[in-house]
Amino acid sequence: MDNGDFESGELGSWECTGSQCNLVQSQDAGHHLEVKDRSNEFSGPWQLLNKLPDSTQLHLTLNYSVAASTDCVARWKIRVTHGDEIKYFRLSEDTLVAGDWTSPSHELSLPTRVVGASEIKLYLEVSPSSDFDIDDVSLTEVDNGGGTGEDWEEEAALRIDSLRKKDLALEVVMPEGTSHNQLVLEVTQMGHNFPFGTAVKSPRIAGCWDAGNGSHPVNDAYCSFVGENFNWVVDTYRMKWKPMEPLEGQMDTEIPDKLLQWVASAPYPGIKVRGHALFWAKRWNNPPWVQELYGEDLVTAMVNRVNFTVNHFHQECQHQTGCRNVAHWDVINEMVNQGAESHEFYMEHTGDPLIRSKMFKLAKSISPDTLLFLNDYGIIMDKHGRFALFQQQIRDLLAQGAPIDALGLQSHFKGSEIVDVVKIKRNVELLWEEFKLPIWVTEFDWNANNDVEMGDHTVHAEQIHNFYTLMFSLEAVHGILMWNLNIVDEVTSEPNKAGQEYLRLTKEEWNSSQLVSPDNGSDTFSFRGFEGNYRFRFLLNGEQVGDGMDVELKEDVNIRCDFSDGFDEEMCTGGI
Repeated sequence: MDNGDFESGELGSWECTGSQCNLVQSQDAGHHLEVKDRSNEFSGPWQLLNKLPDSTQLHLTLNYSVAASTDCVARWKIRVTHGDEIKYFRLSEDTLVAGDWTSPSHELSLPTRVVGASEIKLYLEVSPSSDFDIDDVSLTEVDNGGGTGEDWEEEAALRIDSLRKKDLALEVVMPEGTSHNQLVLEVTQMGHNFPFGTAVKSPRIAGCWDAGNGSHPVNDAYCSFVGENFNWVVDTYRMKWKPMEPLEGQMDTEIPDKLLQWVASAPYPGIKVRGHALFWAKRWNNPPWVQELYGEDLVTAMVNRVNFTVNHFHQECQHQTGCRNVAHWDVINEMVNQGAESHEFYMEHTGDPLIRSKMFKLAKSISPDTLLFLNDYGIIMDKHGRFALFQQQIRDLLAQGAPIDALGLQSHFKGSEIVDVVKIKRNVELLWEEFKLPIWVTEFDWNANNDVEMGDHTVHAEQIHNFYTLMFSLEAVHGILMWNLNIVDEVTSEPNKAGQEYLRLTKEEWNSSQLVSPDNGSDTFSFRGFEGNYRFRFLLNGEQVGDGMDVELKEDVNIRCDFSDGFDEEMCTGGI
């Protein structure tokens, strides 16, 4: 921004539309801008930004001083031009009281739409059309301890190394006639212990199961991508009450059952399943017949729902392929009561203020080892004050004895938003410090509704990089699942740039596959690797010897292999 303090004694880059703008000397001998005779609320000063931001420069601080002649609301906005297309975005809003000067300050994130813009116009809109004075206007890049630059990533990398890796030392006794310098340990990481998951379109997964005639999957590109790149899945829709019991007593579990059979067939180290959701807090998200129930009739229906659903998805499977039980349940989805529509349907229709905690207790009594979640949206970025409401809801439910095992933060980002690493880190750590409950990202996506053009997915890839890097580095975060699988082409399931970045992080940067030689003439092979499942092979003069072995690295471990009588896994002891 140019001449924001008006000390040049001229308007400079400022223009005024539909109003009279005058530079006035202040009492301190400086200058400020007087704006009067405005014809409407958007009349007044504006400026074309002289430095157009790129995708790494979207975190900004807006400061200004203002004095208005009447009570009013001041909004800074930008007009963004891309060729023939023009869009408007609000940056800030302040309620002003007539009279004295005030100096608002806002940390903000520019919409990603500004990247590549041909023109960005900044202007102040004041409603109603009050006269006002402004001074000291600045729009500066935030120093977030790195912001989206190197420092925060360096700190995140150190946390990742400390939190997500463990040390392994493997002592080897060699057969007679061989030496350690002839041996190389081939380490292949088969999968992560840390949950990297996705929501799935269960009919497509069921289709892959059906293609194998109910005995094995025949995976298309979609099923293959899910199976090869995620270790957790969640059904987007078919486990919810509305599709599962559209008419009272008529249960439809065919598709989620096939999802579980498909999961059970997944190769080592396997895939786990979250349940979403036993209940949904808005009235219209319930089956039509449930929406009309009151009192004990609704209580009975809710109890039946929990009993059937938790038992059905937590039973010994009779199919020869076996099955995987649902490991988590979102008990009552989106209970934070903010917005035009009530999120308190169950309390309102049962008349029982404790009905929600009672459902938690019932689910836990049926399946004590299943983790029960609070899951909600708008928390991670504190949209519409939802963060404080979420905090209080947790306190209230815990005080009622609800067995809350973990917190789910949905994490949907519009295309006009970017990942604010500072704000997100602060909010996650506040929840962790107070409640010490594991936090899962349950529904991450960016620009899922195509609010802005994806282009070549470059900005999308940057959001994937920043979000996953930050979340993987935080002690509080125990898993990350994405929701809209828009990191792949919808038709071919080929990864776009965002998908390529996800794969680069999870398959390359956070992968510990390597060849390990003995430590400086010793009999010990050691490395520090990401927690997960590994396959070890021993190579003697470049040729495999023995059958190799599978190792799970979840804590620091020491292994001793005595191969004095030949290479045999059975001669290894320790953390195998």
